[in-house]
Amino acid sequence: MGKVEDALRDLIRFHSRRAAAEALRDLPAQLRRARRDIRGLQRAIEGLSAQVGTLLETKRQEMAVPPAPHEEATKVRFSKRALRSIRKRFALTQQEVARLLEVSPVTITAWETARSRPRNANLARIVTLRGMSQAQVDGALGREQVRRAPKPDQLKKLRKRLSLTQADLAALVGVSTAAVTSWETGKTTPARKAREAIAELRRTRRGPADRRAAQRPGPGATGQRTTRLTPSDIRAIRKQAGLSQKEMADRLGVSPNAVSNWETGRSVPRGSNVQKVMGLRK
Repeated sequence: MGKVEDALRDLIRFHSRRAAAEALRDLPAQLRRARRDIRGLQRAIEGLSAQVGTLLETKRQEMAVPPAPHEEATKVRFSKRALRSIRKRFALTQQEVARLLEVSPVTITAWETARSRPRNANLARIVTLRGMSQAQVDGALGREQVRRAPKPDQLKKLRKRLSLTQADLAALVGVSTAAVTSWETGKTTPARKAREAIAELRRTRRGPADRRAAQRPGPGATGQRTTRLTPSDIRAIRKQAGLSQKEMADRLGVSPNAVSNWETGRSVPRGSNVQKVMGLRK
């Protein structure tokens, strides 16, 4: 019985070795082919990586605002206030920032109201935008270079040279008197359109500027066309006409909020609205 068991074990070993030899006979060749295939794939990957790198660099060069290096971007913490500050520094609208960063204006609004946060790629581009100059930003937008915001003392000297009050300057630039006060105290800086208007005034001599900011007639006066209206003038005209703010807005074809802003000095009527308001005088 023991000899039979030994014979069976020997037979099993023989067939096992034979089956293993047959299974492994083609393995070296398969390994060599696999190694060749792997080397070929590695060369293809290297070629594709080089192409991707070239395409990314081309895309980067075409970007108005390319992303900052990863190491630099990771050190920055996003803040909605920082994004607003960037917009104000370059006198940009949300639409213009959206163009620069290649996102939608709705996305910019969401970032500035903390409803969402920019992804890493967008954050890297915000970092780049923060370090750009005004000329670079203007060039990226394809617009004429915006003149630098005048310093508070420069505004005061300009007003003194032209013999203008803050209200006169506000009327000429098209803003509220409060805005001019804020500029001259350094709390805020003029926006793009205001900067252009101020630059135009700098080239203006005293006489023409005085004529443009000529003395306005009183609320009940008639005669020469006015160039500006103060909040008290607008309230007086409205009360003389016996109108509420809503009724006045309906008569002028503007919103009640616009009339409220005029009467509180947050904004001023412009263009044809000035004449419409003056037309309500009795």
